[in-house]
Amino acid sequence: MQLVNLGYADDYFAQYATPVRALDEAALAAASRQYIRPNEIIRLVVGDLASVEAGIRDLKFGEVIRLDGDGRPLADSR
Repeated sequence: MQLVNLGYADDYFAQYATPVRALDEAALAAASRQYIRPNEIIRLVVGDLASVEAGIRDLKFGEVIRLDGDGRPLADSR
């Protein structure tokens, strides 16, 4: 479906790895500076709250918002 929707050639995925493997460290670093914006990352952690919450908060990545099963913030989420 992606091939058709995105207009890719029939062998796109079969050929994808070759040019990616050819990238050197400088090219990867340049791409990461251009496309990865750490201040805009949203991390979604799924797991047993009692087991993971303290460790997640200890990482100090930013605000922690607990969600219900439908993705809505819990009233006591902070």
